[in-house]
Amino acid sequence: MKKIVLFLSAIALICSCEVPATSVRLNLNSISFHTIGKSETIVATVEPAKATDRVFWESSDQNVASVLDGVVTAWHIGTATITATAGNQKAECKVVVGPANTTVPEGAVDLGIVIINYYDDPDGHTYGPMYALYWADRNIGADAPEGYGDYYAWGEVETKSRYDWSTYKWGTSKSLTKYNYDSSFGNVDSKMILDMGPEGDDIASRKLGGNWRMPMTDEYRELCVQCDWAWTSLNGVNGYRVTGPNGNSIFLPASGFKAKIPDDDQTLFERGESGYYWTSCLIGGNKEPNFANAMNFTKLNAGSSYSPQNRSSGFPVRAVSN
Repeated sequence: MKKIVLFLSAIALICSCEVPATSVRLNLNSISFHTIGKSETIVATVEPAKATDRVFWESSDQNVASVLDGVVTAWHIGTATITATAGNQKAECKVVVGPANTTVPEGAVDLGIVIINYYDDPDGHTYGPMYALYWADRNIGADAPEGYGDYYAWGEVETKSRYDWSTYKWGTSKSLTKYNYDSSFGNVDSKMILDMGPEGDDIASRKLGGNWRMPMTDEYRELCVQCDWAWTSLNGVNGYRVTGPNGNSIFLPASGFKAKIPDDDQTLFERGESGYYWTSCLIGGNKEPNFANAMNFTKLNAGSSYSPQNRSSGFPVRAVSN
């Protein structure tokens, strides 16, 4: 009987030591992540200080942002709410994962495209900084969205009447003077992307200034992956209406290409049938450096083709900004 009394007394003593939480406060009410894989720590303060209730953490969407003991990690673009609970008390922190807010430049269209560049740090952590990419509403040199605009050889900033290796600024097909990573093709500078700026070889950056530039290969790829493509005509010009995730769209005319082909005096080919648009990038790898990356499409192939194209050919350019 004496043991039972002592046991009950111990229970009563333990119960008398429980102190419920009366409030929970967080040091952060909102977090914005612009990089996938990044983490931020939320500190929860429970009142009173002697409260015995433990803090439990929960995310409204683990796919967007997870939480472990207050450490929040971003995983995908979207929003989530992190909730800290102690007893009957709760506090919330709103999490937004996405690109930083930037101003859409004049002449650009926000299609809702987000580019994520993944990389691994020395410790093996994978991160993905992101940015919003805006596309120009027309080709360089065009007066309207359906205009073909000007044609440029890759890495050149002037139009011309003949597009072949005999007029190419950076050497010949077997003797390049710039943008070359293979000694069997001339002078090696290992440059893979066109120089930007007012004196550079990126026609978009040089002509338009600001943050304008030629798109990179991956950025054209995301235009294909993230958007819907519909073959149509605009004011009698064939091409693709490209509609982004947010419903906005641009028109890419089937402007063909310019080249000098032996025994053929024609200089503009496949007009109204196909489109070729330069990127700012060489092919790389084991590909010959006298070819650069371009996006091309036909009525049956909606911009999903990326192929090495002769650098001396004349293609239009559609600028981007971020």
